[in-house]
Amino acid sequence: MPKPRSPRTIARLLTKLYRVIFWAALLSIMPLATAAPSSAVHQHEHGTGYTILRGAGEGVLAQLLKYTGKQILSEMHKISNQPHGKRRHRLLHPSSIAHKVLVDAATGWLNAVGIHEHVAVPFGPSVIATEPGAVPQNCHSDMEIGWSIILAINDRALHFLTETVLLRAGDVLIFDATLPHWGAANLTLAVAWAAHL
Repeated sequence: MPKPRSPRTIARLLTKLYRVIFWAALLSIMPLATAAPSSAVHQHEHGTGYTILRGAGEGVLAQLLKYTGKQILSEMHKISNQPHGKRRHRLLHPSSIAHKVLVDAATGWLNAVGIHEHVAVPFGPSVIATEPGAVPQNCHSDMEIGWSIILAINDRALHFLTETVLLRAGDVLIFDATLPHWGAANLTLAVAWAAHL
């Protein structure tokens, strides 16, 4: 007679199953990303204190999808300003390929909008997972100076005080890190992923 499995083992198996389903669903709706040539020009949309580079992150999506596909949500850190604990993050290890690809790409994105500063990453680049049923984040600012960058790995929304920004997978949002903002609720049945610098 087989030995009964512990709740922890069952949870890990369900997480692995979820990752397989997530990957299958995501890859079925998203074309495989390839690195965009450095000369590629992306549509810029400007708002008060922010710029969206439409599709500028498509070249790094494949690498980040590999990274997020290996994450176990229960082992990621809860974000303190997320009510109900359904928004989690994981810092990218400095020696990881995802870290290097993201930081290198961020320099190009900042240069594309005329910011020629060193990419300051006070907490390190991270991936953020917003679980199904997550309510909107509490309003916050990222830093007292500098720029924040969000690469949408899935379609998602971000709220500023006077407007809401809708991002598609591969869009890059660069904004003044002092701007009050909050992540939108996740009303879908899938985890919404983003990279944050």
